[in-house]
Amino acid sequence: MAAVGSPEWWAERLTRRLNERRPRLERLERYYVGRQPLAFATSRFRQEFGEMLRAMNDNWTQLIVSAVDERLNVEGFRIGNQEDLDAQVRRIWQANNMDEDSQVAHTEALKLGECAVIVWRKPEDELPTITIEHPYHVCVELDPENRSKRLAAVKAWRDEQHGQCATVYLPDAIYKLRRGRGGWEPRPVEDAVVENPWGVVPVVPLFNRPGLLEDGVSECENVLSMQDMINKLLADMIVAAEYSAFRQRWA
Repeated sequence: MAAVGSPEWWAERLTRRLNERRPRLERLERYYVGRQPLAFATSRFRQEFGEMLRAMNDNWTQLIVSAVDERLNVEGFRIGNQEDLDAQVRRIWQANNMDEDSQVAHTEALKLGECAVIVWRKPEDELPTITIEHPYHVCVELDPENRSKRLAAVKAWRDEQHGQCATVYLPDAIYKLRRGRGGWEPRPVEDAVVENPWGVVPVVPLFNRPGLLEDGVSECENVLSMQDMINKLLADMIVAAEYSAFRQRWA
């Protein structure tokens, strides 16, 4: 068993959290893209009309997210009266295509309750890199004593070469791991451990409407049952129209 606070311990702890929240995030994702199940319908109803109604939905969840998202735009930066710093931040922003990618971050946070941003600069590089990360893959743990402090973060994925991989971000270093037979172990890459000269976890969570007891709330969360009812009413209307338009005569 890995020692508490070690990179392997954080990898296990945070990837487990990713797996635990994955079903909830997948459900929100399905509703957002319009792949909603036909709820409030009996099994007989689905058996009789399922094929006819397979592509039917009236997707309001995407509209709800878009209504908020279109009002969120980064217009510029102001750091006191230091215009040189304002211009430098703007240059970093545009070099990372954040005029466009910031909209992606807003959409993901509104849709799923959170997303993450990884900011990193090698000492030899002039500008830092900024990437937007999906909450399927990235999880950040905050300090319970001070929520503005980040204790650790992980980015996890699976690839053909190394299998299940995880990059653990800690204040002292970045550790690149893979899951072996005995647990997490360093990935066989040249830079398996990268020193972190900045002293902070370079992964920033972007929460939508955070609270003290939960990190973020999806804008879709409270309307899922309403969306189900809209789809059921629409299905009933289609079935009624079908059988009213082509009346049957029986002898």
